[in-house]
Amino acid sequence: YSSSELYPKTNFYYTTNAGIANHEHVVFLTVKCYPVHYNPAANTLYYSDSLSINILYETPTNPMAISEEYDLVIIAPEKFTSNLQTLVDHKNSIGMTTLFKTVEDIYNEYSGRDQPEQIKYFIKDTFDTYGIEYVLLVGGLKSMIYADGRDDTNQGSKDWYVPVRYTNLYDGGGVQDPGCISDLYYADLYDGDGNFSSWDSNDDDIFAAWGKYGVPTDQLDLFPDLYVGRLACRNKIEVNTMVKKIINYESGTDPSWFEKMVVIGGDTFDDVAS
Repeated sequence: YSSSELYPKTNFYYTTNAGIANHEHVVFLTVKCYPVHYNPAANTLYYSDSLSINILYETPTNPMAISEEYDLVIIAPEKFTSNLQTLVDHKNSIGMTTLFKTVEDIYNEYSGRDQPEQIKYFIKDTFDTYGIEYVLLVGGLKSMIYADGRDDTNQGSKDWYVPVRYTNLYDGGGVQDPGCISDLYYADLYDGDGNFSSWDSNDDDIFAAWGKYGVPTDQLDLFPDLYVGRLACRNKIEVNTMVKKIINYESGTDPSWFEKMVVIGGDTFDDVAS
């Protein structure tokens, strides 16, 4: 508190992020204004009576041309193929053109540092080529008893039908939660400058690092470019159950309330470090 340097140092701060809004691909501009500054040495607050913001932008000279050949891609292990065919047929019948791809084919056709990155590069390819708007991942842990949910600091792949990306977010304090699963990784394809959003901006092979001692923080976009969901099925019986429920829901339910929903999420702290 002996410093005479004002905090915050600037009057404003802004970021640009790529994402989706109302089914359109857009660039988001986020502006943070700081009308109050503090001088610790003088114990003095400085404030601004008003702020004026002028935003200048240029439209792209070569906007991204996106096809609309497919709406949805379903990604699943080969063993679930026949069980999901009914869902693929149903989606096509209601006008949602659907592409099915196995994880085995993706691993053979796409490169990447690990399996989650291979999956993400495939999703990016379908987004760029076909205009995919929705991604459905079908597959969770292979066993609730014998499976290990995390292979290393970055991923769970070996015991997952469809792999997951683990973040490396450390929130500090006496008890730390060393990262959590985030399928947002698969939805966040581009940053605000149009570059691939790898979630490893410093290329140190530690994904989504933040607050981890001795590890540089990654710059993450965190704005989804498409809609991603997962059916964390462990076997064919669960796949059949989910397919039946989805088809019944979309075929026999009054659709007037489809656009109103509650989404609840949380962290069970299963991987809390002591």
